[in-house]
Amino acid sequence: MAFGHNWVVLSVVVPFPWNKEKAIAVPVLWRLYRPEKYTPPSQYRKRTELARELIQIFASWVPSDMRIHVIGDSKYACKTILRALPPGVDFTGPVIMLYGQPETNLGPGRPRKKGKRLLSPKELADCETVPWRKVKLDIYGNITVLVKEQVGIWYRVAPGRLVRVIVTRDPRGRMKDGAYFTTQTELCCKDILRVFSKRRTLELCFRDAKQYFGIEKPQNGWWRRRRGRRQKKKKPGPNPTGKIGRQAILHTLPFIFSVYGILVVWYFQYGNREEDLKLARKFCPWYRHKKEVSFQDMLNAARRHLRK
Repeated sequence: MAFGHNWVVLSVVVPFPWNKEKAIAVPVLWRLYRPEKYTPPSQYRKRTELARELIQIFASWVPSDMRIHVIGDSKYACKTILRALPPGVDFTGPVIMLYGQPETNLGPGRPRKKGKRLLSPKELADCETVPWRKVKLDIYGNITVLVKEQVGIWYRVAPGRLVRVIVTRDPRGRMKDGAYFTTQTELCCKDILRVFSKRRTLELCFRDAKQYFGIEKPQNGWWRRRRGRRQKKKKPGPNPTGKIGRQAILHTLPFIFSVYGILVVWYFQYGNREEDLKLARKFCPWYRHKKEVSFQDMLNAARRHLRK
């Protein structure tokens, strides 16, 4: 069994200056999540509450006329976040249930807040009266998927707000059916899937931070045995070393992510893409299909620059 830290991270997807179709995730805000059993009740915060706070902080940084599009997985596609989205902020993620738009109430009484229950994503996928439509996408390579879509209200999560839902199916049967929604209802199916696919850039960011910056190696948490005293069995916990361990935990990941972001910004301004691609093909000739620089290429370029 392994124990580690759990962080809620908000990153900005930055397209490459020379290729707008490619992008990289740059972390800008983060919060340490502490499990409930290790945290005093007055200090405990859910992951979704931390994510809501990060979104609101980031929204306060950008101009009011700039539209923000948040991408999250099923854990963050919940009422805690969607009901508290600041103005000008949209969300795209997986979906569960949908209701139709409420009918106009011409008589007495409170106006309706939702209409009839629409088909669930699974019911929509299995419904034979709603035909599948083929869509060609350029995400993860050139692929073709089957899609169905509908617009309604996700009442339990975002009451009073329309969302567009799409259900996808791989015609070759290699992938499971998927269901996604967006609060930006004017987006078409292609755009919704293209937007959600950018969430993968955050996973690549975590992978690169682990492989090249060793973000998973610092063991900030175990107390050291005093000389001459028998060491007891180690117990996992958020801050077993007190103030020293707490400071180490709170400083290590932010420092690494800050260096990560500085490196990406430096390369976008001063990096030489063509030269770095030639060097990568020279030392790794088996990458014949390589047409774009990776984070490792950016890091190698920075190291060569520092050695000059």
